[in-house]
Amino acid sequence: MNIAHMIKGHLKRTVVTIIYWIFAFWAFDLFRFAGLSDMPGITLDHEVSYLKSLELFVVLGIITGLLYSIIEEFFERNWFKRKSIGFRLLLKSLFYLVILTLDVELGVEIITSLYDHPHLYTPRILLESGAVWSFIIFFMIASLLFNLWKIILEKFGAGVFWKMLVGKYNPPRVEKRLFMFLDMRSSTTLAETLGYHKFSEMLQHCFYDLNEVVAGYSGEIYQYVGDEAVIVWDYEKGLKNNECVALYFDFAQKLHKNRDFYMKKYGVFPEFKAGLHGGELVAAEVGVVKKEIAYHGDVINTTARIQDMCNKLGEHLLISDTIMNALTLHKEFENRFKGEFELKGKDKPVPLFGIRAV
Repeated sequence: MNIAHMIKGHLKRTVVTIIYWIFAFWAFDLFRFAGLSDMPGITLDHEVSYLKSLELFVVLGIITGLLYSIIEEFFERNWFKRKSIGFRLLLKSLFYLVILTLDVELGVEIITSLYDHPHLYTPRILLESGAVWSFIIFFMIASLLFNLWKIILEKFGAGVFWKMLVGKYNPPRVEKRLFMFLDMRSSTTLAETLGYHKFSEMLQHCFYDLNEVVAGYSGEIYQYVGDEAVIVWDYEKGLKNNECVALYFDFAQKLHKNRDFYMKKYGVFPEFKAGLHGGELVAAEVGVVKKEIAYHGDVINTTARIQDMCNKLGEHLLISDTIMNALTLHKEFENRFKGEFELKGKDKPVPLFGIRAV
């Protein structure tokens, strides 16, 4: 993957995590820490000022956020993502216990430095302290909410979840989107050769690799259909810095990097072809159970037809003239005009271009 995009993704997740914990500790400060002097086991010479308590929880929030980010990045590895949600939460909880211990010790050190009686904060007194136990319970709840939030975002996609939360697509609305239909080459032959169970396992690995790449390119995985993944961008974001094109080649590079793994485990190397197109369509929130955002319009059908042309034209990535004219391709990409083609459902021939990495 492009190093700049990878670093960008890591920094974004780290900042979001730090902000979450700063606000979480601020909420604790607001509802609980203001009455710390009244809690059994801790005696203060004077009330904790709002500024001092805020400073304490900002420090704790930054440290906790950084430690959480390190743990989350470690557990973003493919082998961990393949585990059940219950197992992931249990294993993460062991690491969170370490963070909790550090937070309690650091918090006590900071509070002790503010007052004249450090001998009051012995381990026994801390374990009997209502203030400390309220902090522990709060930390556990905040950690649970953090992980539930991550699971929800993984299930729906970050962009999709927030849009559904605010009811953005109820009623339907017209938007300009860019789509990529990404499909495995020779999937029927591979499934018959490997057997459907092993083929499905290989497909899982491919999509794990895809998710690691998509995270750095402002795209969202709209849906999986069999051996096909549909990726969607806000139109302008997808065009910016040629991200919609760069994503495909970074995904191909990711697969090649893991070529030995695929050959050793499955005896074959999976390759994908893709079609890219965009324009205006209608987005609507549909369903009651398993609710989702659905896109309707000619853009969807045209993108699917463009992808179908890849085998016929011997190309890995085909894009429409609409996208070609909107992109500013750099020297690392080469485009080849393939001709104008009659696509099912289209009144006029569609000019297509093959894109290759130089």
